[in-house]
Amino acid sequence: DYVSRRLAHEGRPTELLILDFRRVPSATAAAARLLRAALAGLADSGMKIILAGFEKDSALWEAIHGEDVALPKLHHFPLLD
Repeated sequence: DYVSRRLAHEGRPTELLILDFRRVPSATAAAARLLRAALAGLADSGMKIILAGFEKDSALWEAIHGEDVALPKLHHFPLLD
């Protein structure tokens, strides 16, 4: 929620958002729903979203990539390097 509010109030459009989850061991279901909704809104506005720092077979990926909100424009990289 904090990130989406900050991006909305920046005043100029942001083209790229990179979220690095290397230090995020898990996410609650509620946090994942909020994140999915925020990412979906940002993606709909044309922003390219990159998630990094975890594997696609991890519990964190499953929590973030739920089925209640589609995230078709989502990009994933296990490492930022």
